[in-house]
Amino acid sequence: MHEALRGTADIELVAAADQAEAIAVLPRADAALFAGGGAAYAPALAQAVRQAPRLRWLQLLSTGQEALEQHGVPAHVTVTGVGNSSAAVVAEHAMALLLALARRLPEVAVQGQRASWNRSFAAHVISLEGRTLCLAGYGRIGKEIARRAQAFGMRCIAVNRSGRNDAPELAQQVLPMQRLQEALAQADAVAISFPLAKDTQGLFGAREWAACKPGALVVNVGRGAVIDTDSLVAALQGGQLAGAGLDVTEPEPLPDGHPLWTAPGALVSPHVGGAGSTEGIKRLAALVQENIRRFRTGEPLLHTVDVAG
Repeated sequence: MHEALRGTADIELVAAADQAEAIAVLPRADAALFAGGGAAYAPALAQAVRQAPRLRWLQLLSTGQEALEQHGVPAHVTVTGVGNSSAAVVAEHAMALLLALARRLPEVAVQGQRASWNRSFAAHVISLEGRTLCLAGYGRIGKEIARRAQAFGMRCIAVNRSGRNDAPELAQQVLPMQRLQEALAQADAVAISFPLAKDTQGLFGAREWAACKPGALVVNVGRGAVIDTDSLVAALQGGQLAGAGLDVTEPEPLPDGHPLWTAPGALVSPHVGGAGSTEGIKRLAALVQENIRRFRTGEPLLHTVDVAG
């Protein structure tokens, strides 16, 4: 983020190569840019944040804040998130996974490697046009998924905590989380973008898969632990679900020999949904630059997030 600090000679930017260096420099830091609020925010780093006498602002550079909630941030430290910087590219990845499952591209790739022209799977290929997509999570990412799904002729319904539809042009119906199974019963495909929280951990299990239409497709670009992995494997093996495209898993990384690797219809990518967007990086850099300006002038920071101290 050096570009964001260009021309601000009174600001010293110190780049920490690892956790030990970050802990060493935090005592003299007024603000910190953190790569993420996931596993990188370990207990030792959280303790250093609590003990940092000058620290007043923590800017996240990636989505996810579950570790901050778990290990805590002092009440006097303002935490800010990434806003909509990566929502578009994560939505692209969700649609890529969904299209790959619908068009059976993993089988196409295998046949290509074998130089085999075999159309036997054609009967199982489906089109997204006219299908219903359930957006499990209707925040920035969920809305961007809906925007792209509509371009493929899909009908979108959504589930969020409030049940309010603040973007009716994108979703025809929005239901509260208590009515999740009602939404799943309508869905030919489910796109999960929920963050990990107490009310979303293990939210999708055997009961939810049973509520889905037989042969439904599932995509998860939120957090792996929102899904009970054992029940997902069972739903794929039993044929209740026709496929699952997962950019996040529980556990993560998915270990060698895990049954999810070989579950029928499973397509796993190694948590790369936020990668590859130069426009997203530009948006994030602009956000950091604006928040630095606001921090120096005492103005309210953009995209503050609530983290329990």
